[in-house]
Amino acid sequence: NLETIRVEAESKYPEGELFAVLALEKKEVYYNWDATYKMYREFETTRPAQLRITLFQTQLSQQDTLELEKNAFHIPQPILYSYGRSGISLEIDPETFEFRHIAQMEKKFLVFLWNKFAKRLEIYFDTINRLSRTIFDQSAIKKLNPGEHCMITVNELKGLIGIYSNEKGVLNTYRLEQDQTNFSLHYRNIQLCQWYNDTVPDITNFFFIKNTEDICFVERD
Repeated sequence: NLETIRVEAESKYPEGELFAVLALEKKEVYYNWDATYKMYREFETTRPAQLRITLFQTQLSQQDTLELEKNAFHIPQPILYSYGRSGISLEIDPETFEFRHIAQMEKKFLVFLWNKFAKRLEIYFDTINRLSRTIFDQSAIKKLNPGEHCMITVNELKGLIGIYSNEKGVLNTYRLEQDQTNFSLHYRNIQLCQWYNDTVPDITNFFFIKNTEDICFVERD
């Protein structure tokens, strides 16, 4: 029986990969041959921890939309209307990547990951249904070297990305191309040091000013 097989297997193979015996099938015996058995088994494997990001798409009710037109400080209550109530999840291997930023542009999503092994910033850009596979295949649209402690901001409406290097005090911006398949360099190597007596400022945050290409930097006091 299964219990006898389990005991014998454990005694003969005390080390190795664990598996569970699901079923045992006895084969027909012909002439003087010994009986043979077919065993169905299931291996147990330990899966490394994953970072899971779940995306939900929302819309605003007509009432919330009207209230926002009257009062910019109104707090709306978004309604989930696609991807299902459970949303769509992305799994990221934390041993390889450090998650930095995510944004949506049109019907695609931008995911910024720091590759711990390659020591670079990787940008992934794809539809929600293909994004998980794109990250798994490491098919980044951009691979940059702004330094591990870089900062990122995105202007979704203008299709702009700002990446600031804290180590060098340098800003680069990128613009989404018209075919919405790639990003091209918009402004290169803007040196903030020129306004700080050739020293790197202590910037804690930065962001695009609404509906413009202007960027606001927040300096530590």
